[in-house]
Amino acid sequence: MNVVFASNFLNHHQLPFCEAMLEKTGGQFRFVATEPVPGDRLSLGYHNMNDRYPFVICAYESRDAEEKAKALIRNADVVIAGSAPEDYLTERIHQGKILLRYSERLYKQGYIYLFAPRRIKKLKAEHSVNRNKPVYMLCSSSFTAGDFALNGAYRNKCFKWGYFPEVKEHDLDSLFARKRNGQKASLLWAGRLIAWKHPDDAIRVAEKLQQEGFDFELNVIGNGDMQEKLESMVRDKNLGEYVHLIGSLPPEQVRAHMEASSVFLFTSDCQEGWGAVLNESMNSGCAVVASDEAGATGYLVRHHQNGLVYKSGNVHDLYSKVKLLVQDAELAERLGRAAYDSMVQMWNPEVAAERFLALSEALMAGRHTPFADGPCSTAKNHFGGKFYIR
Repeated sequence: MNVVFASNFLNHHQLPFCEAMLEKTGGQFRFVATEPVPGDRLSLGYHNMNDRYPFVICAYESRDAEEKAKALIRNADVVIAGSAPEDYLTERIHQGKILLRYSERLYKQGYIYLFAPRRIKKLKAEHSVNRNKPVYMLCSSSFTAGDFALNGAYRNKCFKWGYFPEVKEHDLDSLFARKRNGQKASLLWAGRLIAWKHPDDAIRVAEKLQQEGFDFELNVIGNGDMQEKLESMVRDKNLGEYVHLIGSLPPEQVRAHMEASSVFLFTSDCQEGWGAVLNESMNSGCAVVASDEAGATGYLVRHHQNGLVYKSGNVHDLYSKVKLLVQDAELAERLGRAAYDSMVQMWNPEVAAERFLALSEALMAGRHTPFADGPCSTAKNHFGGKFYIR
C-alpha cells in the first residue's frame, strides 16, 4: 500500500510512527513537509528533521518539489493530512479518493468559539462540505470527534488517534526497584511552565502533603513564564526541602526522571491538545494522576485501572488522588505496571502503523474499522471544556 503523510513539518512526536510506516509498507511511504521548521522551534532545541530523513519530501523548496508533492498526494492509495494547505488536497477529494485528516480538538480555548463566523465558514468549506465523501478524521484528542460533530462534520467517520512517541521496553522488576529505592514518595511534573498547564497546582499539592506530614519529593522539570511565580511559591510556603525546580532537560534525562518516579502529575486543562508527556510517563511505569480536560487522558487513562483521573482545576480532587498513591505504594505500583502495559501493548508507533494500514484496507473495501478499542477504533463524541477562556 502506498501511503503519504502530509503536514507542515516532521517533528519528534511523528517520527516513530513514520519510521514504523516506512517499514510496514516496504518503503512505500512518504512524508510531505509543506513548510520549513519555524525559527522559534529551532531556538527551543527542535531539530530540523525535514532534512534528516530520505522519506521526507520538502515541498517548499521549489516549484518542482511542490508539484512532486502534490502528485504523490493525488496518486497515493491513502493519504494522512495534518496541517497541510487545502490546495494540496483538493484534487484528491474531488476524485473521491480516501483521505484521513488528523486533528486535535477545535475548541481548546472554550466553546464560545463555536459561534465565531470566520471559524464557522472555514469549517464548512474544509470539513462539513465533504460529509458524503470518503474523508475521515483521525482524532488526536478525545474531544476532537465531539467538537467536529457540533459543526456537522465527520459523524460516524472519526477514529481514535493521537501522538505516538518512542515506547521503551523495560525489565519491570528492575524498573520498579528503582522507583522503590528510598523512603520518600517520588512525584514528578514535567512540561512548559505556562498557565494552562497549571504547574502551580502541583506546588499546591506539595503544600498539602507537607502540612499532613508526608515524606515525599516533587521534581518539576521545565521552564517558562511561570518560573518566578513557582519559585516564589516554593519559597513562601517553605517547601524547599520537598520541591525541586530542576529547569529544562533533554528528553532522555526527562525520561530518566520518569523512570525513577512513582507518581506523575498531568495537570493541563482543555488547551492541551494531546500531551505526549502522558504517553512517556505511562511508558515509564508512573502511576499517573491526569486532568480530565487534557486531550490524551480520555484515550490513554482508564480510571483506577491504569491511572487516576481528576476534575481539571479542582486542586482538592487532584490532592486526594495524589495522597491516595502516596499512602498506598502497592496501588501506585499496580497502576504504574498497568500504565506501562497500555503503552507497550496498544498505544505505540508499531501498533498504530499496523492498525492504520488495516483500517485503510477496510475503508477501501467499504467496511468500517475492525478495532473495538485503541488506535483506529471508533471515536465517540466526548465534550468537555468551558464556554469562556479559562
